[in-house]
Amino acid sequence: MQALDIPIAIGENYYSKHQFYDAVQAGAASVLQPDNRRAGGPVNVNMLCAIPNAIYLESGSLKHENKMLVTQLKMVDGEVLLPDTPGMGTEVREDFIAHRVN
Repeated sequence: MQALDIPIAIGENYYSKHQFYDAVQAGAASVLQPDNRRAGGPVNVNMLCAIPNAIYLESGSLKHENKMLVTQLKMVDGEVLLPDTPGMGTEVREDFIAHRVN
């Protein structure tokens, strides 16, 4: 990064805090841009509702039911509704975990 005059952005395809930690420690980029859909789930909806100038939500998870999560995202008239349950919408169903463990 030190040899370039333009800022470098990375992280859209990183899935863990460890990947970001390594990138920060190495000084590999000027901008870190995690994709929350890949690195945490439907928290994007909560974050966008808190940003006054947010204009769109990138989410492939609306195409079909996410069988892993307790709370499903819902779209009405082209708008994704903010879940009315506590938390960030990433609670994993216990039966999904049990099926994967057994």
